[in-house]
Amino acid sequence: MNYLFSLLGLILSTTCLFLVFLLLISRKTKLRLIWLFFNLAVAIWGVGSFLIGRATTPSSAIIAARLGHIGVIFISVFFYHTAVTFCEIEKKRKVIIIFAYLQGLFFLILNATPLFISETRMIFDMYLNRATGLFYPLFVVFWTFLVFWGHGELFLSYRKGSGVKKNQILYFFLGTLVGFSGGTTNFLPAFEIDIFPFGNLTIVIYCIIVTYAILKYRLMDIRLAIARVSVFLAVYLVLLTVPLMVGLMGQEYFARHLGSKWWFLPFGIGIAFAGIGPSVYSNMKEKAEWVLFSKNKKYQEALKNFSNELLFFSSFRELSSRLVRVVTDNVGVGCAQIYLREDKRDRYFLVDKYGWNKERAQEVKLDEKHPLLHFLKSEEGPFLRWEVTEKSESSGDSR
Repeated sequence: MNYLFSLLGLILSTTCLFLVFLLLISRKTKLRLIWLFFNLAVAIWGVGSFLIGRATTPSSAIIAARLGHIGVIFISVFFYHTAVTFCEIEKKRKVIIIFAYLQGLFFLILNATPLFISETRMIFDMYLNRATGLFYPLFVVFWTFLVFWGHGELFLSYRKGSGVKKNQILYFFLGTLVGFSGGTTNFLPAFEIDIFPFGNLTIVIYCIIVTYAILKYRLMDIRLAIARVSVFLAVYLVLLTVPLMVGLMGQEYFARHLGSKWWFLPFGIGIAFAGIGPSVYSNMKEKAEWVLFSKNKKYQEALKNFSNELLFFSSFRELSSRLVRVVTDNVGVGCAQIYLREDKRDRYFLVDKYGWNKERAQEVKLDEKHPLLHFLKSEEGPFLRWEVTEKSESSGDSR
């Protein structure tokens, strides 16, 4: 039995089931629903890997591997579906999405037979499956194909994107790339590449970061999430390691000078570090955020300077013209538009616009019944274009 592999599987399944719960109680959108099923698939693999690490016979290891592969089969499917939904190209990729789900169902049926997983071998003190099933190598090819294609869609959308959306795609791409780079190590022993499958740990980290970003910031501030997680791990790894190392390396020395109560010293260091930990973390977090968002500080300063100019504008037209240019040039968005309400006609008319070309920055005719206005009234913070698109599609109004 391999207790480390089991522990990693237990951490993975517990974490992802918690993320599934958070996604269940959050506001439902298509992106969140697909990501919920992705986390559920990863959780199933976590349960399977926990049982694989504890299996004492080849037959029990095969059962555990088949259970875990129920999730593995659909990890790539849900990832690809998430990627194209996030990139707003789901309609253009319907054929590939259907193919992804059909091949997943095909391999799910085969998973219960020796044509998929047929035998194991003892390595790293546990029984891991071998790629001797007739269709297992083909499954790995399709699985890898969907993962690579999903990242390819993200990369192409990144090159075509601009502003906030472009940054979102970049961080989503990098996060999933790290997760899958570690996760694919679980396939290596099946092909007799004897590298310990450590990847469950990287999957945990990126699932947490992406889920947090989707729920809290809609992926707008994933840099902030990554920075906070990194600082937290760095600070507490040091604070927890120091007393542990003091105890392990200085046990004999302290025992000679302090007697049987020698363990009070590393224990006291641990208590002291636990007390200063939050303060150190808070200080380091603020410094990291300052470095990370230095660009944001610059455009905040630009907007502040603009507010000081407000008294010097002689007309509303001059003010609106200047405002859309300041926002577009400093905030990093592709286009800015200003609408004003006309009470007599019960509609909104375009006052000024700046950025992109005329085709993309076209005027949108707004009235009180327009779904965009309902969306604006229902939202309490920033929102993304794909959320408006999704809302209009669900209501049957494509305006």
